[in-house]
Amino acid sequence: MTPDLAEALHPTVEARPRLADQRYSEGQRALVTTVASAPHPMSIAESGAAPPDLPRSTAYRILVDRERAGVVRRSNAGDEIARFELDDELIGQHHRLICVRCGSVLDASASATLEQTLDNSVRQLALAQSFVPHDYQPDVLGVCAPCALADPPVPVHQK
Repeated sequence: MTPDLAEALHPTVEARPRLADQRYSEGQRALVTTVASAPHPMSIAESGAAPPDLPRSTAYRILVDRERAGVVRRSNAGDEIARFELDDELIGQHHRLICVRCGSVLDASASATLEQTLDNSVRQLALAQSFVPHDYQPDVLGVCAPCALADPPVPVHQK
């Protein structure tokens, strides 16, 4: 997302019910713009804690608060590093291919037919357990091409 489009999101972010009565500082705006402009989910370290004078601990608290408000979502590549990106509700449904070796995250879009099949499957799974789903985030954990070339993986599930 370009910085201009990221800037256009601020009124939507600021109007989120959980955030509506809170101050939306320039530092918070800058951090949301940085996350929105990133080509992949980013860690606090990758964000440079934008703006530079924003402590990492403060950046993390801001992002956790924005996660609760449905502005960002957290993804984890199995390396215990939290990475953040805009929530699918703001940028559209997409899936993440996450390398468990290097932590790289590739975004992938699925066809409308596959999305509908996934939605139906999640609803059926939830209904069978009398569960009310709010959201689902089908991330695919695996090994990216560069890591696979360096050390070929052994697939966990072979069908």
